[in-house]
Amino acid sequence: MNPDKCKIILKKFAVGIGDLAEEMCGCDIDAIKISSPFAGMGFISPEHYEEFVLPYERAIISRIRAKGKHVYIHTCGHIDDRLELMRDSGASGLECLDPAPVGNVDLKNAFERIGKSMFIKGNIDSVYSLLYGDDAKAEADVLEIIETGRRGDGFILSTACSIAPMVTAKRIELLSRLVGKYGIYRP
Repeated sequence: MNPDKCKIILKKFAVGIGDLAEEMCGCDIDAIKISSPFAGMGFISPEHYEEFVLPYERAIISRIRAKGKHVYIHTCGHIDDRLELMRDSGASGLECLDPAPVGNVDLKNAFERIGKSMFIKGNIDSVYSLLYGDDAKAEADVLEIIETGRRGDGFILSTACSIAPMVTAKRIELLSRLVGKYGIYRP
């Protein structure tokens, strides 16, 4: 209802978070994750993302990058319509790239659009592949994601978001075996 007031608040928070992030950069860390879970299309339009999220993320990210550290953005759900905007933040990478039905990101398409300019992390569906899928479906889904990631420049295999609480240890061991057998990328 009051965009100017929102921008004043967002700027203040961006400065405070930027100060904290710069302090963290003095520690022995490789990267900082910016969690932006409510910046997906189910919550905000691309136009509002560009106006109310991107400038403030960009300000924080530029301060972290100036300290020589990597930074990546975590946004859940439907983000296919804003991948390029997220890339334009200057972040090193992006997670979680939820596939349907939780999200709407096709991993191959994401690599084609943003994969040359930032790393991509995620895309295993924790619910429909790991929790509800049988072993054959889970294995097929993970192998397809590994193969797609192999063709990209920077890929970190992980679940699209958190591992669903009821996923069994046996299923996580399956992931480990598949990564050990198929996840080693040799040029």
